[in-house]
Amino acid sequence: EEENKWWVSKIIKKHRSTILDVAWHPKGTMIATGSTDFKCRIISACVKGVDPKELMKENPWDQEKGKMGFGDVLQEFVCSGWVHSVDWSPSGNYLAFSGHDSTMSFVTVRGPESTAQVIKMPTLPYRSVMFLSDTNLVASGHQLNPHMFAEKDGSWEMKGKIDNEKQVKEVAQVSQAKLAFAKFQSEAKKATGGSDEKLPTRHQNSISCMKPFTKEGDV
Repeated sequence: EEENKWWVSKIIKKHRSTILDVAWHPKGTMIATGSTDFKCRIISACVKGVDPKELMKENPWDQEKGKMGFGDVLQEFVCSGWVHSVDWSPSGNYLAFSGHDSTMSFVTVRGPESTAQVIKMPTLPYRSVMFLSDTNLVASGHQLNPHMFAEKDGSWEMKGKIDNEKQVKEVAQVSQAKLAFAKFQSEAKKATGGSDEKLPTRHQNSISCMKPFTKEGDV
């Protein structure tokens, strides 16, 4: 409300379950949501009388009329698990989201004809995704080591791990079965949460969130 100098909240009732993540489009005309109903949605955030008509007409889902109601679902993408994280690229030309089914999906934004490239990963699920540029994205989660994805000629692929995993001597010599037994012994005898063995990754537990620390140029 411009006269009263405050914002008025509006409710979007398009989800059938809990929303895990929300990302605003760089131009502020759309939002992307990730939900436990196994869907990623692109929703119109245009508010009549607030957003300029010229900006609304730039939306690829309604270029001709430039008419979109606030809260209208523009497109849905189905996942085989909870959608943990969503993010737009800096230009808004790409949308990425991660699923609890260990998938990483990249949407090339082309209006109603937008399609998702789904990459099935052999790792544990990603909990957080973040674009560094229009062609680079970092994903992290239960696998402890962030992964870098890159786009080339319209296709995305995992390029490698961010951390240089240095094998800890003690860990390398202990089998997974022995680690599990050590954890059981610790909990039973010492009332602790697990063994003191150090993992070969910088993070010693799941990565649930990522935020940019500094920005240089386009990255």
